[in-house]
Amino acid sequence: MRATSPLSGTGGYPSHIYCKLYYDTNGLLCPNSFKALAMPPANIGGHYCKTGGEFPPRIATAETPWATSATWPDVLGQFTVELKNLQPNCNFDIVPSGFSEGPRILAGIVAGVLDNGRGIAIPIVFDIDPQRVGCTYQAACQPTWSWDLSELVDNCVNTPVYPP
Repeated sequence: MRATSPLSGTGGYPSHIYCKLYYDTNGLLCPNSFKALAMPPANIGGHYCKTGGEFPPRIATAETPWATSATWPDVLGQFTVELKNLQPNCNFDIVPSGFSEGPRILAGIVAGVLDNGRGIAIPIVFDIDPQRVGCTYQAACQPTWSWDLSELVDNCVNTPVYPP
């Protein structure tokens, strides 16, 4: 997969998807899935993510290769996120599970393959805090774009790759 990582230092923080996770009243991570983006664009530079079993959403961390899930160890267990249901507009579901002993910020990078053979990749951040209780508050992640989503991405995903 050829991935385009449109990172820029123009906005204080690079572009990323920020996911705030909540706990239930029993002290466990809320198990319900939620969307990566509340209001995703209709397409990415005029292209759509390939979907289906051959082209699932993928995640990687500094310690792991590309996969449909990522796990971070904790002193008393582990925290895992699974990615599911990639849609043509490149949005997907996130399913958290596991445990975190205390507040943590964990990061990875998520990616998908576009219909022109190019890829799109963006950092994702999980903000875990056991003091944040209430599964009904769990909402879609919030994107932070430090670059012009339309012009930069359009140029990047539409520029021919050599060799093809």
